[in-house]
Amino acid sequence: MKKIKVKAVVLAVLLCLVIVSVVFGSDPDGVKLVRKNTPFWNVVGSTDDFKIDGLPWIEAWERETELERTVGCIAVGSAGRRCNEPMHGGHVVFDSSLVYPKAGATDHRIFILPICQNHNIHTNTREMRTAESIKALKLKNYSGTQYY
Repeated sequence: MKKIKVKAVVLAVLLCLVIVSVVFGSDPDGVKLVRKNTPFWNVVGSTDDFKIDGLPWIEAWERETELERTVGCIAVGSAGRRCNEPMHGGHVVFDSSLVYPKAGATDHRIFILPICQNHNIHTNTREMRTAESIKALKLKNYSGTQYY
């Protein structure tokens, strides 16, 4: 009987998380073709953004862009070519003035790109460039940390 109650509580919590992510999280809003050598910046404070359908960001990017992960992050690495670190889906912007976006941003300027953990860290606010042309997942209703 105790196991059934625990399972019910776990299921209820998971259901609440899915509902919250659907109601309050970022939503997909199409894709944008990003050309090779395009500058982009990591979004600071995006860790709290609720995931699309509860998926890891890299999986949401794959689903919405209909692309598969390839070997390595899309950012140009220190050797001047594509970084070969494993990919995560990272929140990025193509305008350096938007590195600290406001929660609830509806202007469709926050995107997901397949970048590695090193490029996706919250302390990384430096300019990066795409190593090749790629599709970026556009987001709306951003719900990350708000900065003023």
